[in-house]
Amino acid sequence: MQCLCGGTRYARKQGEVRGNEKAVRELRKNGEMRWLVISILFLFIPQQDEYKWGVPTSKGIDNYVERNQYQFVIDYQNFIGDTLYFEPFISTDDLSDYYDYNEGTAGFFERPDNIVISNEPRYLDYEVQRLSDYQKSRYKGNNLFVRAVVMHELTHAYIYQIMMVAQHNKNLEYKWRQGLGMIPVNNYYTGFMEEGICEVVVQLMQEMICYEDDIGISKSDLSRAKRKNYEVKYRYGSQFVKPIILEYGLKPAIYLILSNKPPSKEEILEPNLYYQRLCVVN
Repeated sequence: MQCLCGGTRYARKQGEVRGNEKAVRELRKNGEMRWLVISILFLFIPQQDEYKWGVPTSKGIDNYVERNQYQFVIDYQNFIGDTLYFEPFISTDDLSDYYDYNEGTAGFFERPDNIVISNEPRYLDYEVQRLSDYQKSRYKGNNLFVRAVVMHELTHAYIYQIMMVAQHNKNLEYKWRQGLGMIPVNNYYTGFMEEGICEVVVQLMQEMICYEDDIGISKSDLSRAKRKNYEVKYRYGSQFVKPIILEYGLKPAIYLILSNKPPSKEEILEPNLYYQRLCVVN
């Protein structure tokens, strides 16, 4: 009897233990479920701030640039292997309120050290790396990424820095030097080269979707009505400048370009004419 009673008590305790274990498992399961729901909510709420209908929001762009502005400069300096002595302050704004705004404006560099990035909700994404290969294949005609625009404008800052050094060394060609005056002279052909350099750097940093094919332009594309179009001034401009950068390296190529007269309309249409007359100034 004692043995049976002992066995009965043991069996009863075993049943209680199993019941307790089941209750514990249920509590753990419920607790894990609650944490999973909370985690999803925390992930979803920032996502709502960052994107709307799959497009970066103005608030998201503001936060992204503010959070990463110092890292942008570090990453850029690491890539070019040089230092930005006029360390830029990078901010965001709605550029449509600016007097010289046009629809293609995504950012601007204000000498000597101020960069403003458009926070209008019209970018494909914050960074090209966030897109899948399939998504990249669909957007050959649009390269607007927030980080890419920042790197483009940082290159304007870098070119300005080199211009200042070249001016001091008296190696800055006259038309380029005009752009450093108290009232800078806007010259389409120096601007064409500068935008081309900026686009090449963004391409080499793999911050944009790179085009696979070269394009050609005609004399009519350099008319006042068309010459500021993205396809001419930026895409073809980068195509025009890229061979020089690949041959000499970024900094020497910029010095070379700044020490020579900018290309004429004829030379833009026939790049070899420009390449052949480039000469290194010591």
